[in-house]
Amino acid sequence: MLRNHLRIAWRSLVREKAYGAINLFGLAVGIAAVMLIMLYVGHEMDRDRFHKDADRMFRVLRVAHNESGDRFIGVTSGPYAEALKTDFPADVEAAVRVMPNDGLVTVGDRSFIEKKVFLADAAFFDFFSFQLSSGDPSTALAEPNSIVLTGAMAKKYFGNANPMGQIMRLDDDLDLKVSGVLAETKHGSHLQFDFLVPISIISNRSWFHRWWNNAMFTYVRLADESRRNDLEKQFPAFMDKYFGEDFKKSGNRMDLTLEPVKDIYLSKETSFDLVPHGDRTTLYMFLAVSLSILGIAALNFMNLSTARSAGRAMEVGIRKVMGASRLDLVFRFLGESMIMVTIATITAFFFTELLLPWINGFLAKDIKWPDSPWMVVCVTGIFVTLLGLGAGLYPAIVLSSFSPGSILKSGKVGRSRRAFWKALVVVQFSISVILIIGTLTIQRQMNFVGQKKLGFETSQTVVIPLNNRPIRSGRYDFRERLTALPGVESVTLASGEPGGFHDNMAFEIIGRPGDFVRMRTVFTDFDYAKTLGLKFVAGRDFSHELASDSIGIILNSKAVEFLGWTPETALGHEILINLTDDIRRRVIGVVEDFHFSSLKEEIQPLAISVRPDHRQVIVRMSTGDISKTLSGIENRWSEISPKYPFEYAFLDDRFGQLYVNESKQQTLTGIFSLVAVVIACLGLFGLASFAAERRTKELGIRKVLGASTTGLVTLFAGEFIALVLASVVVAVPVSYYMMNLWLQDFAYRTTVSFGVVAGSSLIAMMVALLTVSYQAVRAANANPVESLRYE
Repeated sequence: MLRNHLRIAWRSLVREKAYGAINLFGLAVGIAAVMLIMLYVGHEMDRDRFHKDADRMFRVLRVAHNESGDRFIGVTSGPYAEALKTDFPADVEAAVRVMPNDGLVTVGDRSFIEKKVFLADAAFFDFFSFQLSSGDPSTALAEPNSIVLTGAMAKKYFGNANPMGQIMRLDDDLDLKVSGVLAETKHGSHLQFDFLVPISIISNRSWFHRWWNNAMFTYVRLADESRRNDLEKQFPAFMDKYFGEDFKKSGNRMDLTLEPVKDIYLSKETSFDLVPHGDRTTLYMFLAVSLSILGIAALNFMNLSTARSAGRAMEVGIRKVMGASRLDLVFRFLGESMIMVTIATITAFFFTELLLPWINGFLAKDIKWPDSPWMVVCVTGIFVTLLGLGAGLYPAIVLSSFSPGSILKSGKVGRSRRAFWKALVVVQFSISVILIIGTLTIQRQMNFVGQKKLGFETSQTVVIPLNNRPIRSGRYDFRERLTALPGVESVTLASGEPGGFHDNMAFEIIGRPGDFVRMRTVFTDFDYAKTLGLKFVAGRDFSHELASDSIGIILNSKAVEFLGWTPETALGHEILINLTDDIRRRVIGVVEDFHFSSLKEEIQPLAISVRPDHRQVIVRMSTGDISKTLSGIENRWSEISPKYPFEYAFLDDRFGQLYVNESKQQTLTGIFSLVAVVIACLGLFGLASFAAERRTKELGIRKVLGASTTGLVTLFAGEFIALVLASVVVAVPVSYYMMNLWLQDFAYRTTVSFGVVAGSSLIAMMVALLTVSYQAVRAANANPVESLRYE
């Protein structure tokens, strides 16, 4: 019997090709959207869950306490690992350190600056479950002169040759022997490295053993995960043991907490952790959008099926008279649904396979299908069954419920079902309008971010990292050579650039005993404010003519307000940077607030201090021949650091990288919104076709009685436009709430404006009008004689 039901269902679908094509395309696109997003979500959520002891693995975070709340800091110093194992032997089973770094890697005459050269303890492969395709994980990092690299790096440097035992030179002063090659894996990790080098190569340096030199991650594996909370309660005493005197001196304390390794990638609450992060909010948003698209496609199926009830009423009546039970009819219509969903799912697999490379390229990911084909088959089978039943059950119940007597007498069914399909149209277009409003709001925020004045010069300004020993030691000479170049207006050395790293230092206000504060800090030379074009509201800039300015300090307006001063009264006050030196720095100037960090954050108090802690060179060029000036800068670089490639980035591009995830959200949301609108319009087109067929005689009579084509089109299309208008009324408050939640990520943000809402509503109504106009005009222009012969 099942075979007979499926055969009859297939014939029905083949007979009604237009209906089948609309439903098939809509369902296939909706399912493909869900497949792509689920693969993406799975890829992001799977990070670090492959480690065999993932539930017992944690990263040690420092917790800074300040007026705005607790701040979690990802980096720690060298002594933590051994101290934690020594002080908590019953709880801490193992501890390893990992230090992200970069360096010049040379093999033969080929050299590259590599950004992912990580230093790690010898027990790295015992702690983490990374697999090696070559080498012994237990000894791969045991020798100080060893190096482990990924398969991609092995191919890059050695081609098809066996890399094991080969020599690679690091930073032009350290020869390392390849002791292992990482195996390929589909599992992701927050630790994305290309090379692993034993951390023992730097363990003899004095800074490595200082508690306040935080530059690495510390991971611990607990003997029992349930002991985590008890262990964390003992951390305050641990910190007092090693930092008690420093806490008293600074007036601030630092505590520790444990972060599960499998939660690191999607955590956005950690500062200075030096690893790429995913965005949990983005995952949820994309998941909601894909399910919305699938929902629209499923609603299309239900709507078109119930709308077709008038055309299938006679068929149902005859089958019931011939002895078919209601259950037989339900199974038959469910069979149609299952066939449609199965075909759509197979089509969706092709769509997904076609789009996956583009998605990977756009998102810079390596999203793949799951390893097990049986899992894919099982999940797909469950999905097809649930979707087929969910989308097909209501139409099956509706179509099988018709009374054969009334149907065979009149050939029609009642109008009670119209309210249901109207409600579905409202839901479909409500989802579409929400997506359109979301897309336009994200675009509005990105425009706001791009156009907002940041308070400093970004045009023609480049940032050059001091990323090797020769250029670091020769940075003052490099600065002087750049200053003499034609086309260079100003040069400064700094510990960080706007949009990049800024220290968070503890300060003591001289004359206010026990008054300690924390402020963001940038260490510079005398030309920082000049190079960035900062504006002074009080006092002056550093002067080369005054040697005393070497112990001067400049504050931003936020810092002055934070300290309870005015810009004028702040001048002359002395500030001491705790725990670093005993120099009293005198406030000589106050600059207007500028956005030295992302617009997602409120401007914080900032201190600009002269100190030789430089990591970047910032160069502002004139508006002349930029390429010629850059070539000159590169030549000066080569004179001082000839073995290292010249690297730079424009400051506006660097700042724009802070919003790359939001820009991708804008693009993908726009694409999904377009897909949702297209699917909804396909459904509307199908409904308009059935409506035109159902009202053929009515329109013919109206035309004979003198109705104009314009009047008939207005009458026919007005019903659908009213439904879209109702969907706007539903969508506006929902989208307003949702987009305001999204905007909360930005401290400086636009609003969900009336123009966005009105524009989105107009787009939806115009698209709907264009969709139904074809059927409306066609029905209104039909020959009334043919219309009256209908039925």
